[in-house]
Amino acid sequence: KRSNTMARIVLYPLLEEMSLVSPETVFCYVDDLSQTERNKNREALVKRAAENMTLAYRKLTDAGFKVSFKKSRLVCSSNDLSKEVAKELKRRGVPLSMAIAVTDLGIQATTASRRDIEIIKDRKHKAKEKHENLQKLASWGGKTQNMHKPSVVAAYTYGCEALGVSSASVQELRRWRAQCLHDKSGQCPATLVALMDGVQEDPLVKTSLLVILAWLRLWRDLPRRRPQICEAWNLRLSKLDGKQLPLNQVSGPLGATIFTLQRLAWTLDAPNKWGVPLENLDLLYTRLGPLKGIHDHITAASE
Repeated sequence: KRSNTMARIVLYPLLEEMSLVSPETVFCYVDDLSQTERNKNREALVKRAAENMTLAYRKLTDAGFKVSFKKSRLVCSSNDLSKEVAKELKRRGVPLSMAIAVTDLGIQATTASRRDIEIIKDRKHKAKEKHENLQKLASWGGKTQNMHKPSVVAAYTYGCEALGVSSASVQELRRWRAQCLHDKSGQCPATLVALMDGVQEDPLVKTSLLVILAWLRLWRDLPRRRPQICEAWNLRLSKLDGKQLPLNQVSGPLGATIFTLQRLAWTLDAPNKWGVPLENLDLLYTRLGPLKGIHDHITAASE
């Protein structure tokens, strides 16, 4: 904990200086840094990316930091673009290698619309192992209800903000939670969780909120990107032509949000404006109780 705090303190002046040069492009994950550049002009993008990455490299080395080229990678929307940026960086003395996906300490980035789910599969496997261990502990008389959420649910829902959560996964989480709350089979998992945990703890509510609130934070934190976000949003919806977005085509927060809202039967008026059709209004208060929990939470968060 102390080393993480020290890393943030030492990196803060550098991040502040970089944010003045290139706002909304530099992000920090403890002692790991990422830079993101966007531009419709290919030549301008290559130049800008090379300049900013070189600047960050110089600032880090001048401050006495060591940049690991074994762990640092260049991830672009196309292989040709990666080669151009890598060539320009090499000319400037920054030999970054190319990759189609990078993973470090649970952080993953992929190229363009690539849907890389290997780390998700690994997390779900670990979540299943944790659930089985808790079941064994419960069979010995241990109390596991309070241990289930921070361990099993957290591992299972990793990355859902970018890749979404399937209906099958929601049902599996419900079944696991129901087993943790009540050791007898034959009960309806959704009803059992709602009665013993409350509607807000239903996996449909929890996973939907993770996706939607992450999207709202992006919308809040990236005001300069909103015109691009709106353009991408409308383009994605026009390609769907009113149909449900398949989960296997979800490869980022925008797709995950559209997938989640469509599953809730909400209208997608704009990236920050959604509604409940009149014909589905009764679902909010009667047949699908969890929808009201999602609605109320989002309303409170946006006030």
